[in-house]
Amino acid sequence: MWRRFGQLGGFVLAFSLGMSASGCGQISGAPPSLAEGGAGGLDGDLLSAGNGAEATAGTSQRGGSQSGGSQSGGSQSGGSQSGGSQSGGATGSPSEGGAPSGGLGGPDTVAGAGGGPTDDGTRAGEGCSLVHHVEVPFPVQTNPFVVKSGVEFAVSNGLTLATASWSGELARQSFGRDTCPGCDGRFGLTALRAAAGWRLLSIDGAEGGGAASRAWRMNDESRPDALPLFGPYFSGLVSSFALGHSRDGTRAVFANGHQVISKEMTFALLDADGRMVAPPSTLQIPSSYWDNLTVVSTEHAAAISLITDSDDREQRIWLLRELSSSGQVTFASQVTLPAGYGGVSDGYGSDVVWEDADGYYLGLRNAAGPLRVGRLRRDHPNDLVVDERLLPPGIPVGTLKGMLVFLEQRSTATTKQSRFVGLPESGAGEARTLATTPVFESYPDPRVQLIALEGNSLFYAYQTGDSQVIEEVACPTE
Repeated sequence: MWRRFGQLGGFVLAFSLGMSASGCGQISGAPPSLAEGGAGGLDGDLLSAGNGAEATAGTSQRGGSQSGGSQSGGSQSGGSQSGGSQSGGATGSPSEGGAPSGGLGGPDTVAGAGGGPTDDGTRAGEGCSLVHHVEVPFPVQTNPFVVKSGVEFAVSNGLTLATASWSGELARQSFGRDTCPGCDGRFGLTALRAAAGWRLLSIDGAEGGGAASRAWRMNDESRPDALPLFGPYFSGLVSSFALGHSRDGTRAVFANGHQVISKEMTFALLDADGRMVAPPSTLQIPSSYWDNLTVVSTEHAAAISLITDSDDREQRIWLLRELSSSGQVTFASQVTLPAGYGGVSDGYGSDVVWEDADGYYLGLRNAAGPLRVGRLRRDHPNDLVVDERLLPPGIPVGTLKGMLVFLEQRSTATTKQSRFVGLPESGAGEARTLATTPVFESYPDPRVQLIALEGNSLFYAYQTGDSQVIEEVACPTE
């Protein structure tokens, strides 16, 4: 049964799940995270859909990863500078115009929902094919993130930027950000593709406060000039900021505000050189107690999403603003959440939100009940619809040709394994395994990044040894 939740003042009240502002303690009592055994009953930490800075907020969303999500104080990408030779190239790559009949090491089909990879090592799921695989050398301790643009990928840990296609690594450039005063990436890191090549975009603290952008260019070792953006002044106690990229990897959206002391969020669209495409926009927030700031990838730009309290603490509100490719706000929404529910965290400070042609999805949780998925349509911007029959098998991360896609993690005391699972959007039908990662040792944390969902294909990345592995799995839906 579908239930509809309207804008503020509707008949449904939402219980405040609580937010935190780093350095200030908790604002209100938050429920246990999924990593602590909260809603959904999953084991271990949530897995990110992209990590930029050291503890990034890459939302699991259609269109790829994001960097430097909602966090207080910020953190830059850590780890030593990457080295290494070119990847060994694609494994099981198809010829032009078609996919191979076998994926990595075996046939197309493996165990369905509830099963893992077969003994032959195949990681494509039920009816799916592993059509591309490439490995890009990066030390495991540096937590690199991945951005897709067309047929190329950028992989970076903030100090080194490598580009790759399915044939292997294309180029690599190391930057002296660790020896550059003020080049701290305090507000986030991401990679963007310009006509002249890839950039590593860092959002640093500006002199006198606020933020500034630097676009570090491939094949250029010089330090880029800092381009001032906008405030508010940085405070390690209450600053909240997020940086994410468009699905085509050519633009970024940066958002910056103060929790607790402000009811305002400022955000703007940036090009690949870190310049604002248009003057920044401002979002007025009903309460100074807000959190869960997330940048959501769209086709040519992005949207910002956050969840706030209201004057009635029993009522939580989801706010969303979408920017066009010209940097203008083209879609705005404000809805209340179901009673007892808040957003599902990706484990790195952002909510699980994604966009499709018809609108947006939001992962929902409460302290004791099951995970839910909320649907917000563009033609009904103030109505959130929840299908109460749908019981997610994992963390919702996107849509793929009529399917909702979920990321499920299974853990033991020493190992972790993840799989992507699909369910029909109608909620009727069996869960279907789309892709399964290898079994990893649980330390260091084996982060799995959802890069993109395009057409019938699922693009994701994970770390193995000293390489970042990128794979495409194709899943026919007819």
